[in-house]
Amino acid sequence: MERCPVCRARLKGASLCPRCGSDLSRVLQAARRARQLEHEAVLQLAGGAPEQARETLRRALALKTTPLARSLLGFLNRGQF
Repeated sequence: MERCPVCRARLKGASLCPRCGSDLSRVLQAARRARQLEHEAVLQLAGGAPEQARETLRRALALKTTPLARSLLGFLNRGQF
């Protein structure tokens, strides 16, 4: 996350916004978990478990919407595997 979602200040890797003081640790934690779930989904798909990958991607998207997760889920929903 490059900018504070509250005031849009640049974060420079901090979990507390230098401008408004918002604690962003939970938001950052959710983003990290979403990335982990995306990685798990790729491994599940590569391992021949598309239904499991689909559910994992849904969980990732519930935490954070990313182009990768949306594209992979669209790929699975179209049955292109």
